[in-house]
Amino acid sequence: MLSTIFNDWTEQAEFDSHLNSVLAPLGQIDGLLLACTHYPLIAERLKAYYDGKVTILDPMEETLKMNFSDLPNELHGKSTDLFLTTGDAALMARLANRLYGLVELNIESISI
Repeated sequence: MLSTIFNDWTEQAEFDSHLNSVLAPLGQIDGLLLACTHYPLIAERLKAYYDGKVTILDPMEETLKMNFSDLPNELHGKSTDLFLTTGDAALMARLANRLYGLVELNIESISI
């Protein structure tokens, strides 16, 4: 599923097919924990997949409150840190904006 999100397939038709191939083997479930920082991007798709009949547990909002609640207001939504990725820097910037509302990120792609 992560490769799907990293490849920015969240808006493409083949995403639904991929989602089905990952979730169908789980069978009937009562709840699904979004235990990765990338999964809130697809929370609405997950709710739709399960027709609202499965509880989607998303710890992201509480995690953000715990980690960023004491930052000065001028730092919310912006970062002056350097972020490194082995992937596509532009895609990482789009995902960071979509997930966390971060803008003007300094992101560089590196090889390791």
